[in-house]
Amino acid sequence: MSVDAINSIRSLAGIGNLKNHQSVDRSKPLTLCANFSWTAFGSIFYNCCQFSLFVILAKIGSTEMAGQYTIGLAITAPVMIFFGSNLRAIIVSDVHREYQIGGYLTFRLISLAAALSMILAIILMSGYRHETALIIIMVGLAKSIEGISAIFFGYFQQNERMDQIAISRIAKGILSILFFVAGVWIFGTALGGVVGLAVAWLTTLLFFDIPRAHVLANHRVFHQDAPMELFWPVWNPRQLRKLFILSLPIGITVMLVSLSANIPRYFVEVWEGESALGVFGPISYFMVLGNEIVLALGQSAAPRMAKYYVHKDRMSIIRLLLREKAVGAVLGIIGVVLAAAAGPWLLSFAFGPEYIKYGNVFLLLAMTSGITLVFGFSGMFLTAARAFWIQIPVRVCSLAAMAVCCMVLVPSHGIDGAAIAMFVSALVHSTLAFTAVVFMLYRMQNTGEITLQNNGQCDITPCKGSELPHPKKAAEEEEILELGA
Repeated sequence: MSVDAINSIRSLAGIGNLKNHQSVDRSKPLTLCANFSWTAFGSIFYNCCQFSLFVILAKIGSTEMAGQYTIGLAITAPVMIFFGSNLRAIIVSDVHREYQIGGYLTFRLISLAAALSMILAIILMSGYRHETALIIIMVGLAKSIEGISAIFFGYFQQNERMDQIAISRIAKGILSILFFVAGVWIFGTALGGVVGLAVAWLTTLLFFDIPRAHVLANHRVFHQDAPMELFWPVWNPRQLRKLFILSLPIGITVMLVSLSANIPRYFVEVWEGESALGVFGPISYFMVLGNEIVLALGQSAAPRMAKYYVHKDRMSIIRLLLREKAVGAVLGIIGVVLAAAAGPWLLSFAFGPEYIKYGNVFLLLAMTSGITLVFGFSGMFLTAARAFWIQIPVRVCSLAAMAVCCMVLVPSHGIDGAAIAMFVSALVHSTLAFTAVVFMLYRMQNTGEITLQNNGQCDITPCKGSELPHPKKAAEEEEILELGA
């Protein structure tokens, strides 16, 4: 039913025009600075909460329990990420809204069923102990709930309302700690904690993500004459086939990303055992906090970056990338200095005095995170431009470098060798991804779609079929200055 029809019914009933009645439009996008602030705070808070789960296992559990939880994450992550196909990024880059959210949700449910089947097959073939196998299954179920939430996060991000994602992640982080501690305390096992984790994520999905998405959709209908979104599965075989073709390369790419993060853990488990993995897993999670800065900046700018790419606005893309890389460089330097000066103390404070001897590992991982902070935005641009296939060879090369280094270094140097392998892989990936970005920007310059007028100004011709207004340059500069401040 259209907004005019709804208003006609309300007028006959003596209620009045709905747009006038609803004085506040809560569907309006936030500024780039506001989106970054919300995303950064929400992401860092949530990942600090997730990091605290390792601390909890180290304090009230054991390194073996931490190792079991780490192997649960390491086994499920590549599978869930591949079948999840990073639909959130596809939703955000769907500038013309070709697919309904209900279609994305249907695709996600089908892929989650396939992912859980694959995890069960891996468990049966690998011969894990009974308790470890149950932990892997429960982590997979928890990740499935998280995967459904990601669809709603994509809808929030598509509408540039990162505050909704941040609030959800804050609530999820708090509930994760409470339920995880309760599970470990009551049952005395990592399995009890993971069950609590799944309950916490399900609670957030049912009582925040879904209701807030409906509120945002209603405001878009009433204030922007937007079509009503369907937040339940919609069966459309044609759209599902198109989504599969579109998502396959990005699914392969993000799976390779996950494997790059988890291959060192596989080698550490094989050569050093679950207890050593229980040491390496928590220390390497410090990298996640640095990576979340990249995600916060990238996710905040992704909708705008996609619009710039649709309009072939090369200079705005370059300005945005340079500013984000500058922020990443500053944060990376701070992280390395902090790790060099106070790394052993931080490890001792977080996990206990037995971790002091791993200060060199912590420093290597901080350097790896610094590289990611500077060059991680290259991948954000490639995703916003939907250049999914070009990311696969980049990730394959970095993954090959990781595997070779692990095979050579882990057997002889233990977790120090695993940290060196992660550093080398980050160097390889950053170099190749940056090269791919430069190539794409050069190709944009030579497509003929951007020409310089006599006054030196860019004549931007939007892509055929685009009905989007070009982002205002004045607003962009104001928001970037605000971000820099």
